[in-house]
Amino acid sequence: MTQEDSKGNESGRSAPTDPAVSAEGASTAETSGARRDFLRTAAAVVGGVGVGVGAQHSGDALALPPAGGPLPMPVPGGIPELLAQLPLGFVDAPTRARLQKLSQAMDQIFFLDATGELSADRGTLIRIVNDQDLTLPALRDIVLLETSKHLGRRLKARGNGLALTWQEAVVHGVQFSPVPISAWQSMGLNKVATDRDLQALIVRQYPGIPTGWIQPPAADFGAKLVSSFMHNRTVWDCVVAHIGFWGAIAVLWAVSAMMVIVLFVTVVSGGTLTLAALLLLIAALLAALGLAVTIAVLNCIENPEG
Repeated sequence: MTQEDSKGNESGRSAPTDPAVSAEGASTAETSGARRDFLRTAAAVVGGVGVGVGAQHSGDALALPPAGGPLPMPVPGGIPELLAQLPLGFVDAPTRARLQKLSQAMDQIFFLDATGELSADRGTLIRIVNDQDLTLPALRDIVLLETSKHLGRRLKARGNGLALTWQEAVVHGVQFSPVPISAWQSMGLNKVATDRDLQALIVRQYPGIPTGWIQPPAADFGAKLVSSFMHNRTVWDCVVAHIGFWGAIAVLWAVSAMMVIVLFVTVVSGGTLTLAALLLLIAALLAALGLAVTIAVLNCIENPEG
């Protein structure tokens, strides 16, 4: 790691936040107004190219609401909401805590810089790869190298940039389509569902998920998963080739979720991976990335040359 990365790591532990968002005692109206002013300033710099939910972005310019209009609302749902919806006892307490920790970390990865460019925070990336709850030590260097390589100039120190949650970044142009909690509810996921119920739901509602990820896992599943990230053409190379540079963050999220749910049990603790845990992984990927990106990531893990 370079001196610059080390400094980024140290500063990342107390990364500065947008004072308009974090100032104590600020009212909700004042905070919203400050965010809106920041975004409109960014729009003036980058030309105000519009990007709405589900629309394609032009370069890295972001959508800004018209003067006096509301900011786009975040997509509802996420990992905390998914965990709250899952059957009682489906997720053990340590896994639940690690997933919540991952969700909180990923809510700090995106920000808008002073020019309005959607960017990724280098300090947060360094914290994630250095956290052994979120990144397997054997994969640390490749996660840091490949994520940094594909993000390029978009990976930078946040400084006084405007922090965005994961869901806000989706609204602002990242091409992920998280499955909202209302969809899980309408499909019948409830507090009494079994692992087989969740398996049937995923098979029925989300075609295209590779079958090896929704069946009882083999004893060597964890070891094979680690080796899949060691190819010359990496999973990052494959995913970015299919969905663009933000695919690097999709892989970061996926490999961290796999550490939290799969590798901590199999590689770190030497335990046995259950079908319920594997289905939890797929549900978490869908809740963060959506179907198309989840399929791309899983296919690239299975075959990085694809």
